[in-house]
Amino acid sequence: MLKTLLLSTALTAGIASASIAQTQAPSTPPAATQTQPSVAPAAPATTMPATPRVTAAAPGTIKGSTLINMDVRNSADEKIGDINDVIVGTDGKVEQVIVSVGGFLGVGARKVAIAWNDVKVDTTADVARVSLTKQQLEQAPPFEDRRVKP
Repeated sequence: MLKTLLLSTALTAGIASASIAQTQAPSTPPAATQTQPSVAPAAPATTMPATPRVTAAAPGTIKGSTLINMDVRNSADEKIGDINDVIVGTDGKVEQVIVSVGGFLGVGARKVAIAWNDVKVDTTADVARVSLTKQQLEQAPPFEDRRVKP
C-alpha cells in the first residue's frame, strides 16, 4: 500500500510540474541562447543574386549561336566559307572567328582564323562579310587549337 501511495504521489507531482512548465513562460531565456551571436548564416555559394544580371540581349549584340554556321561572303557577295566557331578572350571579347573554307559538302574543308575586327555581320541578310577573297582564305595558314587538353 505504501508503494502505491508513493508511486501515485510521484506521478501526481510529475504531471503537476509538467503542466506548470507549460503554462508559465520562463523569466529569462536559456543560457545557450544568450551567448549565441546574432549573425545570419552565410548564404550558399549557389544562390542567385537579388536581381538578374542580364534579362535580354542588348541592342546591337549577336548571340554566338547565331554566328555558328553563318555564311561568310566577300565583297563580291560570293560565299567563301562559313563560321565554324568563335574565339573569346579572357576579357570576354570576341577575338576571332574560325571559318571553314574549301572542300565540298564539308569534305576536304580546312579551318582558318579571321580577326573579329575584319568581320562585319549583316543581320538583315544573315551573313558575315569580309574583304578577303576565297583564294586568300584557302592560302591562309590553318587554325590550330593550342589549348591544353586534359
